[in-house]
Amino acid sequence: MGPEPEENAQIRLMRKARGRTSFPVEDLTTFIYGSPETVQKRRAAWHRVELALDSTDTTKLPPQYAKTSREDLYLDGLRMGKAAWDDQLQHDHAFFEWLTPRYTACNASPFGLTAIFFARTIELMGSPEQKSKWLPLIQSGHINGAYAQTELGHGSFVRGLETTATFDPASDSFVVNSPTLTSTKFWPGALGFSATHAVLMAKLITRDKDHGVHPFIVPLRDPETGKPMEGIELGDVGPKPSYNQTDNGYARFDNVSIPRSNMLMGHATVSSDGSYQKRPDVHVKAAYGSMLRTRAKMIWICAVQLAAAVAIAVRYSTVRQQGTLPYAEADGTETAIIHYRSQNSRLLTHLSRAYAILFASRRANDIYQDFESRQATRDFSTMTETHAVLSGIKAWATTLAADGAEDARKSCGAAGYLAISGLPELVQSATALCTLEGENYVLWQQAARELVKWAPKLSSNNLPSALRYLAGKYTPGQKCTATIPTAFLLPETQLEIFKHRSRRLISKSHRLFSASVSSGDSPSQAWNNNVTLLISAARAHVEYLVLQAFIASVSSMTTSPLKTTMTNLCSLFALTTIITGEAHCTFSEDGYLSETQLDAVRAQVNALLDTLVPDAVGLTDAWDFTDAGLASAIGMRDGDVYARVMAWTRQLPVNSSDQQVVVGRGWDEFIRPALNRGGRKL
Repeated sequence: MGPEPEENAQIRLMRKARGRTSFPVEDLTTFIYGSPETVQKRRAAWHRVELALDSTDTTKLPPQYAKTSREDLYLDGLRMGKAAWDDQLQHDHAFFEWLTPRYTACNASPFGLTAIFFARTIELMGSPEQKSKWLPLIQSGHINGAYAQTELGHGSFVRGLETTATFDPASDSFVVNSPTLTSTKFWPGALGFSATHAVLMAKLITRDKDHGVHPFIVPLRDPETGKPMEGIELGDVGPKPSYNQTDNGYARFDNVSIPRSNMLMGHATVSSDGSYQKRPDVHVKAAYGSMLRTRAKMIWICAVQLAAAVAIAVRYSTVRQQGTLPYAEADGTETAIIHYRSQNSRLLTHLSRAYAILFASRRANDIYQDFESRQATRDFSTMTETHAVLSGIKAWATTLAADGAEDARKSCGAAGYLAISGLPELVQSATALCTLEGENYVLWQQAARELVKWAPKLSSNNLPSALRYLAGKYTPGQKCTATIPTAFLLPETQLEIFKHRSRRLISKSHRLFSASVSSGDSPSQAWNNNVTLLISAARAHVEYLVLQAFIASVSSMTTSPLKTTMTNLCSLFALTTIITGEAHCTFSEDGYLSETQLDAVRAQVNALLDTLVPDAVGLTDAWDFTDAGLASAIGMRDGDVYARVMAWTRQLPVNSSDQQVVVGRGWDEFIRPALNRGGRKL
């Protein structure tokens, strides 16, 4: 905690702003995390880990800003990751399974992939015997695992992976090789230095036949020395814009033998004579189960990261006084920048999107849980629907989180560009999620493929659950029936507007795609020619599902003041989606919304912003971020921005009293010779 800061103007501004909150913040915190018990356990876990890391004194410069070499940041990640892993094992919880104590994705820790990828793949694809062997070792903390799928030459196209695992009946083992340069495993987290084992995705070859990509457990390092096993080359991929606390790595394999039993055989088997047998009741894409689960959880991570960035920006904007409103009379009092419409419209819109992503993550999780329960009984009937919906929501959520976090950083001016603001790391961490587990434009197309498949069948009675709102024939030329401005605050009006857009774009994209094929284009050519419209249709579909989830979540609230605030925030999300962003024209380009109606929407947005500004601090406080977790000199709960910026800045190694490297060497070798050109001195 550190000593109490001296009272100043910024602390008073923050206290006053927090006092204007119109709802019980703890009620919203409970709604976000599920129950009062979960909130308390979560707080206790963060507190224990922060004590272990000695990070509770916010007068001290956090270590990630003090030591910034690649090696130092990796050691910092190990320290943080071990503290979180130890706490989970000791206290039997999963709070750090998907998030680090600093609100970055779990793969920012060198220990972060063991549970979510390594163990999960074994659970989904291992035989009962393999599960009983490996899972206890993982659960007791004796194995640190990596998931080695991505290669230098292939990412999303899994069938193109080149690493091979060739069965040798003489030794009853598989021989793993990296036959080409592009087959090098490249990017997997913890692969560089930390993982003891990996689930390796490789082509299974038996009797000279390629059976496609299968999972294998490969020991990577001697668990005592940490040195690579014979025939394995391991290393780090180098500095990155973020995630430098972990060791994204590369691996090459040169005739590495592993026992036949190290092939995960829950879905397919190889016998000692090399015969291959696939279980007939397993879906061809069942191996993607762990990937689908990860995408569902990534949506939740996006909500947290966007909310964290907005929390920092809202707190800074609350205490940062700068200038006056245009045309205002000068009275010597400067305005807190949160009151400028150009500021609060951005931040509250992003905050509404953080909550939208939160509620979308719950829907995504429900969809995944339904799929998983079916999969347990060998029912894969919802596989393609689950894959399409999760692909679309992941692409949408990660895009909004990355763009929103960056805009939150920009809204803080120069302060947001400081590393010690915490915002650059959050921005780059959120940006990485646009690529992790499927590049977004690839995922948009996977979502669109499902829409094209069902577009001609929207009159049928067996539509997938996510598409049932589209039932019926689309009729061009429809108009929005809202006649008064406040009608746009009604959930039914908002849903109807979003539904019309979705139905229109799905119908149009399918019509143009089909016309291209009919005119002689191959399906692949037709797809490529119409892909931008197809992506717009997928986005429209996803945003309808998200709004539907937001409205349903708010409707379930029972606390009246909170429900009122969240209803307003939901309307802000819906209406700003209509009038802002890259896709706003798709709501009105067919004339469904008139200019007068769009003006009414803008007026309602302005009114909502006026209502929500007093609740901005409370709506961000509700996420329950700790000061140590945010590690932001400009975003601490108390609002003491300027004193903390200066205190942390003075502690930076470059500003230490011993400045021989910077002042001594820098001055002697470069500055003085530059000033003394030609022997002339001042």
